[in-house]
Amino acid sequence: MDSYDVERRAAALRVVESTRAQLALMRPGAELDPLRDLFGSLMREGGAGGLGQMVSAQDTVLPVAEGSVSGCEGRFLRNVVLRAGRGVTDVVGVLRGGAGPVLLLAGESGGCFVDQVRGWSRVVRVVRVASIPGVDCEALLVRPDGYIAWAADGGGGWMWR
Repeated sequence: MDSYDVERRAAALRVVESTRAQLALMRPGAELDPLRDLFGSLMREGGAGGLGQMVSAQDTVLPVAEGSVSGCEGRFLRNVVLRAGRGVTDVVGVLRGGAGPVLLLAGESGGCFVDQVRGWSRVVRVVRVASIPGVDCEALLVRPDGYIAWAADGGGGWMWR
């Protein structure tokens, strides 16, 4: 929590700027119709180049711990389908309730982290999944806000750049 203000300030400024841009698009006047049509088209096409993520601020990358070698840390984990022991869920379902961070353990190799987190069982919830689509790693520690705090991927596991 000590770094929360610093981490979120840049994201908050981007949201303010995005909101100002959206308000400008809502101003009445036929001269803005072509611009509104363009942005509407980009949004319908999945955000063309990250526009959807920019508007939602999900493209924000937070500062990571010194010495981090993971390409995943500090990034937002998209809401992807997760196959867990109890069936199919998604990232939003796993994080629902915001009770604290969740350690996602992917596949068989992810189980090696269970012992390391055992002392944190009151704070960190462990969820075993078959894999994490779009991310090639064995384990992710996901904050309640959906950002990845830590990843065991050896530095190259992020596939959503």
